[in-house]
Amino acid sequence: PIHASLQLVNGEHVLLVCDADRARGSGHVMRMITLGTALIDLGATVSMSAHAIPSSLGELAVARSINVIPRKSPQDDRNLVSDLPVGKWQAIVFDGYDFAPLTFSELHSSGQHVVVIDDNGDHSAADCSMIVNPNLHASEDMYAANKTCHRFLLGAKFAIIRKDIKHQRLLHFEQRDGIFLGLGGTDPLDLSTRISEALAGRCSSVIRRSKGVLNSAITSSSEMGSLMA
Repeated sequence: PIHASLQLVNGEHVLLVCDADRARGSGHVMRMITLGTALIDLGATVSMSAHAIPSSLGELAVARSINVIPRKSPQDDRNLVSDLPVGKWQAIVFDGYDFAPLTFSELHSSGQHVVVIDDNGDHSAADCSMIVNPNLHASEDMYAANKTCHRFLLGAKFAIIRKDIKHQRLLHFEQRDGIFLGLGGTDPLDLSTRISEALAGRCSSVIRRSKGVLNSAITSSSEMGSLMA
């Protein structure tokens, strides 16, 4: 639904802006690689601007035909726009918690189509073309005060899920018992443990967990399929 909303024409260019190190951010980068792969499947040309990125994720992006362009400025740099690669971008997509509001407004006011991925309302006031919050807790109330953005994609139906994971979807799901819990990043807050403990106190189902992409318990899509079964 997200890439369809961008209304891309074959061959148009999209810039993804995100960062990660081994402590945080890998889930954002993995999400952008997933979106970029879907856009490429639609015929777009995709580049990624990154201040920092683990080599494994950089190699994965390149393997998915995403052009990775190094960036000197960190997310919160007020002059970040001047450090972005110059191009005729159909859209620039930001995914990260620390981008300055000025970055969005400077681009948007120049006529650039700006898309902001927002998980927790950190960018609820973003001056942009579209805000995407793919979380269960996303609601219109979170963005009621935003008068500059007029397109919101809210809720889990807009979750950006890897194609190879989606292929693991089980038949007769309603007949299965158990809960599969997977976090795409390094999970620096150990949310997977907190969520599984909360679930264990509320239900009797077996809970299977998969840690993040850079964690020692790295799980491939086939291994996830086994866990989900």
